[in-house]
Amino acid sequence: MTRLLPYVHPYVAQTLRYKDQLFQLAQLHKGPIHLIFPEIFSQNIAHFKGVFDELELQARIYYAHKPNKSRVFVRQALKSGINIDVASLGELTTALSCGFTGARIGCTGAKNRDFLITALHHQCLISLDSLFELQEVLTLLDLCALPHARLLIRVSDPQTRDRSLALKTSRFGIPRAQVPAVCQMIQADSRLVLEGFHFHNYEPAEAKAGFVDDMLSLIEDAYAIGLAPHIIDIGGGFRTPWLVDYRQWSEFIDALALALKERRPTGTWRNYGYGLFVNERGSISGRDKMLGEFVSGEPAEVLRDMFLDQSLRDRPLADILRENLFEVMLEPGSSIFAHCGISLLRVLGVKDTGDGENLILLDGNTYNLSLFMQEQLMDPLLISATESSPQPHSAYLAGNLCKEGDMLLKRKISFERVPQSGDLICFINTAAYTSDFEDASPHQHPLGKKFVVDMRQGAPSFYDEEVYSPYYL
Repeated sequence: MTRLLPYVHPYVAQTLRYKDQLFQLAQLHKGPIHLIFPEIFSQNIAHFKGVFDELELQARIYYAHKPNKSRVFVRQALKSGINIDVASLGELTTALSCGFTGARIGCTGAKNRDFLITALHHQCLISLDSLFELQEVLTLLDLCALPHARLLIRVSDPQTRDRSLALKTSRFGIPRAQVPAVCQMIQADSRLVLEGFHFHNYEPAEAKAGFVDDMLSLIEDAYAIGLAPHIIDIGGGFRTPWLVDYRQWSEFIDALALALKERRPTGTWRNYGYGLFVNERGSISGRDKMLGEFVSGEPAEVLRDMFLDQSLRDRPLADILRENLFEVMLEPGSSIFAHCGISLLRVLGVKDTGDGENLILLDGNTYNLSLFMQEQLMDPLLISATESSPQPHSAYLAGNLCKEGDMLLKRKISFERVPQSGDLICFINTAAYTSDFEDASPHQHPLGKKFVVDMRQGAPSFYDEEVYSPYYL
């Protein structure tokens, strides 16, 4: 059975050695326990800052608040000197209450009137999502007697010179064909201040470089009609390597493909194919898309390669941005949260299904980890309450919902010993980025609870997220 071993950050590995404290934490809450690591968050910020410093680029890093509701990361972002990106009135209110001012807040996504009113009053930077939203801004400037609005234009379908690249159009933002008309509307009203253009995608470095080139073209066109934008917001989509060895993913895909083709047991729940299937020619389809689930390159490398690309304008894009005093905005999502959180779920017990399969029942469910949005493909770790003799055990992990689909992973997982009631199963890279997207309480099961792991003393100290502050030891 192919293993998919997650990379475990040294801070996380050190914390997992404090088993007694972990089991004590598990007694403080009846539901899943989420542990978050603000120091790792700061390290990730420093990696991005390092690239911009190396390239001597003016840059603003915006922490995208939407993946995580905790104020811990908001305060850590403030202390780290970066800005914040909010996507709702609630997130904007949290940012303001934690100390951010409007000058350091960007507003993205679809915005209702209350969100826009508050953003305009605090002079936040608003990334326009639609022509309708621009009309709302104009209406609210009149209704609230406000002096101006700071704007970016988000482009839903930025273009690249290489037409061979198959690129998806985002449902967010304004179609590029409408951008000239939007710029004319902004130019016609002195209260509207166009500060730049915005795109967001998950494409590789060469495509991202092409989009930066396209934003430069839009800036040139805007200057031609009297506007003066100076920001290129490159969004996020900088993915992180999660595995110890990327080759394990290829090996898993090869083994799964062969099992499907030969109609053998796949080692997945009910022979789930993860997008692989045998086509009408008897060959396996879906392999390329599945390979893309994991990457091997670091986000900082992709960022660096993008700005050093010189194939589009005969010299590095970084040089052009620097010489024209343009600013870069970056809104990293999963990459700024990389390795910043783990989740602990209690083992209820072990059962067999009657058809030869084993189930490990957990006191948690798919909503606690947001598996409907993004399944945790990597092997979880077993934390045993008592030491027992090694006895290899393979099983599927099932949740506590009365729902057939409540499987924590669709892969069969191998453990070195049989999990016992009261043991903990640890999921890596969940608590910071994915767990808050869908955490819910079906059947009135408790929500997950976050605790902060503070590593500033060298060894882990644990805090309730409501009382933790990065400003005090």
